[in-house]
Amino acid sequence: MKCSHGIRFENKCPDCVNEGLAMEFKSWEELTKVEQLQSTYSDYYKDVHGFRPRGADSEQWNSEEWLTEQIASLDRYIKRMKETFAGREDLREQGWSIPETDPELAKHSRWLQEERDRRYKEMYGEDY
Repeated sequence: MKCSHGIRFENKCPDCVNEGLAMEFKSWEELTKVEQLQSTYSDYYKDVHGFRPRGADSEQWNSEEWLTEQIASLDRYIKRMKETFAGREDLREQGWSIPETDPELAKHSRWLQEERDRRYKEMYGEDY
């Protein structure tokens, strides 16, 4: 996405800054299919790994097929993580809301969540 002066939004356009202009962003419906996939993949990847994806070349980044496969790959990764208690706990530790279906493991999961909550309160105070 670029400003009216042709500068990519990741960079600060000195003219826009001096003129006090805000960036104009497209609505979801105005994005092309590839732009929607790029946004979905980038956000999903960050949700899973904690940082935005890196290393894709221009051809890959602009390929609907490649982006769709990357999103499917993240889906498969999350599905595999959910198959084990340890994987589900890793996801919970990262902030994912993953229900525990096994009654015995649910007790342990609740205890671990209480421990996470206690640690966060120690670090950030009661109103985290």
